[in-house]
This record gives sequence, C-alpha cells and structure tokens, in this order.
Amino acid sequence: MRNAVILIANLIYIKYAKYLINNIKDKNKDNNFDIVVITNDEDFIQVQNQLKNYPVIIRSVDNEDNVFYLKYHIFDEYFKQWENILYLDCDTIILGDISNLFNLTNATDKMFASFEPWEVIRYFDSYCPQTEDNFKDYESLLKEKSINSKGFNTGILLYNSSIISKQTTCEIYKYHEKYQKINKHTGNGGDQPIINLVFQQKCKEIPNNYFGYWEKYDENSLILHFTHWHAPWFNQRFNEKINEKYVDYCDKIFNKINFE
Repeated sequence: MRNAVILIANLIYIKYAKYLINNIKDKNKDNNFDIVVITNDEDFIQVQNQLKNYPVIIRSVDNEDNVFYLKYHIFDEYFKQWENILYLDCDTIILGDISNLFNLTNATDKMFASFEPWEVIRYFDSYCPQTEDNFKDYESLLKEKSINSKGFNTGILLYNSSIISKQTTCEIYKYHEKYQKINKHTGNGGDQPIINLVFQQKCKEIPNNYFGYWEKYDENSLILHFTHWHAPWFNQRFNEKINEKYVDYCDKIFNKINFE
C-alpha cells in the first residue's frame, strides 16, 4: 500500500499549494507517495484546472464556509486506501527528503505532531473568556476531556491510516458543533482545538529535527512550518535568510520541474 501527502487548497491557497507541490517534488526523487489535494465542492472545477498538469489526486468535499474545517476531512475513510499519511499546511517548506518519515508510523496507532508549550484549554479560553454565558460549555469540556494536557499543533501531522475509523469524522463534527460557541481559535474558530480533543490520547511528540517551527527549528529539520502569522510569503526575515523573496525562490523550483 502506498503512502500519501495531503494538502488543502481552496482558490485562496491554490497558489501556495502549487509552490509546496513543486517544493516536495524538488526534494523527493523516489516518489514513494501520492500527493492528494483536498478542496471544497464550490472551488473544485477551478482548482482542478489550476492543477491539471500536476501529478496530484484532487479530493473534493462538501465543506462549511471556514477553510479551516477542510482539515477535518484528512481523517475521512477515503484515506484508508493509503497506509501512512503526512498532512502539510501550505505555509510549510520541505528542506530534505521526507520519504523516510513514513517509516515512523508503520504498525502504530499513534499520530506524530509537534507539541506546544501550553495546554489544550488555552486553545479555547485564550480566545473565548470563561464568562457566565458559556460556563456550561467549559464545565462540560472539563468533564469530558483531559484539556489540561499539552496541546499539539495541527500544521504538520504524520499518522498511520489505522487511526481512522467509520466514527472518526462523526466524532470530529460532534465536538465541532458541541463546542463551536467557545472555539474562537485564530479568530473565527479553528480546527486545532477540535482535532486535539479527538486525538489527544493517540498523539505522540515528534523530534524537532523532523518538524521545525519558525525561529525554533533544528538545522537538520526536514520540514519547516511557519504558522500563519509568519507565513513565508510575507515573512521578511525568511526572505533575508534565503537572500531572495520567497515567491522568487519558489518560482525557481517551479521552473526546474516540468509536470507536463
């Protein structure tokens, strides 16, 4: 069974998805994985046209307005046709060969991610204060989940498809709807708090030399994740680090690869 790298792109992010696909292909010559791009039904035709010359599989899903919720679909049963899965946000850069990453997840029911220095509860109450109006939601959350444990970032996730079951997506949406009022993560409510609730018992911290985060990454990191407020397309410090604009850097990669 093959492995898969999953990206998410609506029309807003399609440009950055293209850069990331080129970057992946430039750094990985063995091609021991498929690249799957998830988009929403509304943008499917245009995304398909944008990626018509790219060696990718496009997965269209019905989705709510918020693009963050497209990430819930990386746990659809559809992905059980691949053995090991690497999910990447579009604000990541591949710095080396990622093929061997898939060996970490063989025969394990764990998901690997980078943990953050704060607890899961912070994903909720840092953005939505515990007022009298939402006290019942917080009380329910405290009883239902161990939200005082450290949370993990969902920008890069590595897992074996065995963690996916028929109930997984239903469980994700159950928590999404139940705690939507107090989920104000990143402003309008993000995927990270909900995915933490569902997978907190299965998630294991990955060494920093595999997944690195801007200003904290190891020199040997295989994947550099900027997080949205430091996204590489407008991060001046990163532009200075590579001595050119990120877009120009990616265009060079693009011009080196011919998918037609």
